[in-house]
Amino acid sequence: MRPGFGIVFIVLLFFTAESCKHSDSKPVAKGEEASVTNGDSQPQITFTTTEHDFGNVTEGEKVGWYFTFRNTGGTDLLITNASASCGCTIPDYDREPVPPGGEGTVKVVFDSSDREGKQIKTVTIESNAKQLITKLVLKATVTKKNKY
Repeated sequence: MRPGFGIVFIVLLFFTAESCKHSDSKPVAKGEEASVTNGDSQPQITFTTTEHDFGNVTEGEKVGWYFTFRNTGGTDLLITNASASCGCTIPDYDREPVPPGGEGTVKVVFDSSDREGKQIKTVTIESNAKQLITKLVLKATVTKKNKY
């Protein structure tokens, strides 16, 4: 080890530890909703979950899921667009502004017609939130219909 390296390492470790002590963020317990931030004037979109697995689906079956979200920011949240990665997936969303603390939904329907095997589809949500784009993911395993 080079001379003086130990002192530099200890000083860096000290500054790293001190910077972590002064964090303004508050951890959110698992299952606990993030609360509205007092000083944040921007809307913030917080989904309960951003992924759903339908499991096994028979070809031709249409399955849907509601993704719920909360506006955890300080002003009205507005979803401006929702687009799917494939024509087999149709998103529909609340078009009214969601006030701070309010909730909304994005409904997504997956049509398994002419599909087979593992499917992963994404829906891109665009909004006026601090994070302009959010990706939602749908998964399914499509099995062929029995011909008999």
